[in-house]
Amino acid sequence: MRPNNVLYIDKEYPYEHPLASATIQHKLFSPRRESRLVAVQYVNPTGLVAHADNYWEIDVIQGASTLMARWSTDTTGEGTLGANTVVSLTNVATDADLIIPANTLISILLTKAAAATNLAIGRFCIHYKLIG
Repeated sequence: MRPNNVLYIDKEYPYEHPLASATIQHKLFSPRRESRLVAVQYVNPTGLVAHADNYWEIDVIQGASTLMARWSTDTTGEGTLGANTVVSLTNVATDADLIIPANTLISILLTKAAAATNLAIGRFCIHYKLIG
């Protein structure tokens, strides 16, 4: 390899969240090098039907609150989450928000709206690249 070539390393972080009955944040990891979020996949064994008032927002955030990717079961969001169906969370439109500074905490934020039913145990796979 030539000395000026940049080496990008693909990484994955799998995580299984417990049953959620209220809004909760799960702190996951902090990459040691600058990174870029590529994609987030999620699967839930029971699924969840879209609803205008009683829904869940499933977010990946960095730091205290910077949104990176989301799936919402709101009828105006991505909608129904099929049982045992892998979905890709929607990355934010601002490319700069997908860059993760070194040692910045990455979390999953599950936000319950109104009287949504409990969110069953689900699995995430966060795909990112070390770029720094």
